[in-house]
Amino acid sequence: MDPQQPTISPVFDHDFNSPDADLILRSCDGIDFAVHTTILRLISSVFGDMLSMPPEKNDDTAPSRPTVDMSEDAQSLRLLLKCCYPRSSWDEPELTVLLDIKRAATFAHKYNIEYLNKKASKALLRYSDVSPSLAYAVSWRFGYAEPLRAAARRSLDIPDFFKSIADSQDTIEFEEIPATALMRLYRYHCAVRPRLESAVLTNSREHPVSWVLPRLIDAQLLHGTATGNEPMCACALTVVWMCVEGLEKGLEFYVYSWWWEYVHAVIAIMQSERRPGIDTALEEPLFECMRSALSCNTCNGGAVASRVLAATRVTLRRAIEDGLHSVSD
Repeated sequence: MDPQQPTISPVFDHDFNSPDADLILRSCDGIDFAVHTTILRLISSVFGDMLSMPPEKNDDTAPSRPTVDMSEDAQSLRLLLKCCYPRSSWDEPELTVLLDIKRAATFAHKYNIEYLNKKASKALLRYSDVSPSLAYAVSWRFGYAEPLRAAARRSLDIPDFFKSIADSQDTIEFEEIPATALMRLYRYHCAVRPRLESAVLTNSREHPVSWVLPRLIDAQLLHGTATGNEPMCACALTVVWMCVEGLEKGLEFYVYSWWWEYVHAVIAIMQSERRPGIDTALEEPLFECMRSALSCNTCNGGAVASRVLAATRVTLRRAIEDGLHSVSD
């Protein structure tokens, strides 16, 4: 007769070990989670279907509570249960770590948990501010449209974005998505140039400059104004079509040449491959612009330029943001 094998006591999770639980979920690394079937049925229809099946017949040595072997590890199961159990039991996990977000998304898809799907999507939306590239990859993998769009938009603020991906050590997430995902993102980046061109630099009667009010930049009508149509000073001037409230088509205005050159310089920086952040693009051309403005004594160039450029930076930033948000591949 074979010697009797020693009985090995199960190792229960330190949080999920309630004696009144009626089911054991055993992780792939050997940790038992004592859970309540009533809650599992509410969490997921997949759990509900699984628990509706008749239990297997056990011998007399079987534990009183049925045990289900799970393919997930203990950390993953703990995250799932803490996300879905009543808040009176535990505080809701925040999902700030990418691995936890992926765990939640995997569970949500595998067990058809809509609440967890929404939670993972919101977490990726926040994570797009931390790492747009990784948030994009994970959003693509799990089909989350809103964070995918947000991550793509945030990627436009990363200088040399695709080079940064190539130099990154974070390759696992990109191995989990097809090359199509990166091609779509690349086409999205390529669409920035024409979109900013049309959003900011359009200059015709049918498509006038509409993102800034003429009075904010000291623009004067080219023809027939109440104050005359003489240029406002000795600065070099440029004629630009601008939008006027109440009119369907634009009117021609005199604007400072250094102002129009500044706008073009900012957009050129935003259209470049390196594409720095908007603040950097707004800052870099300022010195050259101010130097041009200071050459005019008639308009007290420094004071005028400071006021005009301060207003321009606010409205131009908004126009660039709107343009980037409307980019599509």
